[in-house]
Amino acid sequence: MAVEYDLVVIGATAAGIQAAIAAANLKARVALVTQGCTPTTGWETAILQGGAIGTVTASLSRTPWPPIAPDPAGRKGAWLQAAIANVNELQSPVTLASRGIDVVEGMGEFCRKPLPGLVAEGRSLRSRAYLLAVGCCADVPAIAGLATTDYVTPERLSDLLPTVPPDHHWGIWGTTLSAIALAQTLRQWGFPVTLWLPEGTELGNGDRDVVALLHAQVEAAGIHLCPAPIVQLQAQGNQTQVTTATQTITVDRLIVVGSPRPNVATLNLDAMAVDWEPHCLRQRPNLQTTNPRIYACLGQVGQETFHHVACYEAAIAVKNALFWPRLQAKLDQVPLSVPTLPELAWVGQSEAAAKQQYGAAQVHVLHRPFYTVPAAQLRSDLTGFCKLVVRGNGKLVGAIAIGQDAALLTTLIALAMHHRQTAAALATLPIPTPAIANVLNQLGQDWQQYALTQKPYLEDWLDSLFDWRRSWSR
Repeated sequence: MAVEYDLVVIGATAAGIQAAIAAANLKARVALVTQGCTPTTGWETAILQGGAIGTVTASLSRTPWPPIAPDPAGRKGAWLQAAIANVNELQSPVTLASRGIDVVEGMGEFCRKPLPGLVAEGRSLRSRAYLLAVGCCADVPAIAGLATTDYVTPERLSDLLPTVPPDHHWGIWGTTLSAIALAQTLRQWGFPVTLWLPEGTELGNGDRDVVALLHAQVEAAGIHLCPAPIVQLQAQGNQTQVTTATQTITVDRLIVVGSPRPNVATLNLDAMAVDWEPHCLRQRPNLQTTNPRIYACLGQVGQETFHHVACYEAAIAVKNALFWPRLQAKLDQVPLSVPTLPELAWVGQSEAAAKQQYGAAQVHVLHRPFYTVPAAQLRSDLTGFCKLVVRGNGKLVGAIAIGQDAALLTTLIALAMHHRQTAAALATLPIPTPAIANVLNQLGQDWQQYALTQKPYLEDWLDSLFDWRRSWSR
């Protein structure tokens, strides 16, 4: 029996919408089941966490309006809601339908009888392939008393911000970088913030220098940092009493930033023989699940979820689903970033992972602080550094950067890794001056110098060569 569609996309996230548009542009017949998602799902929280917030804060400070300090419930909150509304309008169901996409507004689930397919809003959507683009949500930890408190997750925060007073004391519990980014943003908006970040939490790709700098920036911003885990929560009227092994703090509202959990529990994946667990969905490198007709683009990498990774996976999954499943997602070459203050980004392997795989003697780490770059001096922003993880043959296997333009730096490094360029190639990268990215030129030169010291015979030969050439010059 013939099927109706070439591809059914489940989830109107930004990645899902991108996938549906890409498939429609290839003349495929496409259906999009919204699954309770909006275009902002997956990146709405990122608006709150740094990046855009820093821009709007700076721009609002330059307006002729009377100063309001702090102003978390005023112009900034209004800007946030307007930005979200604009995105939703640009990618509305009407707009998508005009592109030839069959939009089904509602929830769907898989079924096997009478025929395998997806049932949504009373319709049976049968397709050659399906794409799960439902995104992830923050998992709720098992903390005593949490169920009886008025806690929120980051997904609900944008609706609450315009309604709370400036002195609203936010408490944030989390074990991810997103928790730090959110705490910094709320503090930047003028709110009192207490952050519970349990000891042992691996942050910044496990880089100790990054963790130290982030902790210093958090404390400098006036955020109360608690390294002890929460053992008890108790409602106190409209507030929440948070107890650790060493102290008790009362906050107005607790935000829980847990590890990502794919939004697949309601899809009845078992009916289609898809292996999944609460915190992960088993996938092949070509993004197929254990059912070869079902693909997924969730953007989940370790303990974080990344909007751009989901979109990257969507582009690959669409081509594999419509044609031949030969393309693979190479996440080790995808730059990852979190809008902390300062910005943090990394790509590839960490120093520890590289040394474990190749041996400590075969791995060299290049480190450059940003204050050595003229652009940092001119901007009076000297915070941050960039590290390269390089094998003995010059192959780039990883990098991490923290500071201004960190995401741009790791993107350039990722591009070099994709094209199999060595660390030495960074020395000749034509980068306009002044720019923070000039640090890559310096790192490339550092590698050239280091590589030469590892070959004494070559150093001696070069000394002899230039001695001889000078002796014959007139």
